[in-house]
Amino acid sequence: METKASFRFLPVERNMAVEAMCAYRDKLKGWALKQFDIAYNKMKESSNGVIKFDGMELEYLKRALNFRGWQFYQERRKIKADTYFTLAFWIKEQKRIFQDNNNPLKQKNTAT
Repeated sequence: METKASFRFLPVERNMAVEAMCAYRDKLKGWALKQFDIAYNKMKESSNGVIKFDGMELEYLKRALNFRGWQFYQERRKIKADTYFTLAFWIKEQKRIFQDNNNPLKQKNTAT
């Protein structure tokens, strides 16, 4: 059973994620900021595009991408906003698939 999902991001996707996370980071405080910084630093330090995130880190990434997408949408930059929303949706689906496949309760029930 895996505890973290592994993703390969294209350079443009990685740059979008870093930009979105940088913008979203200013909205967080306290413990949430500390947790977020773990994911943010992983994303910034990934040089080959492969990143391992747990469920909460994926959630923070999805929220940051949606936040940045809404910023672009409010600036009437709808095409750019759609790219961020699309990547956020993909992250959400990958998280769901990973959690479905690696749910220990689900695996326990199928083993018996």
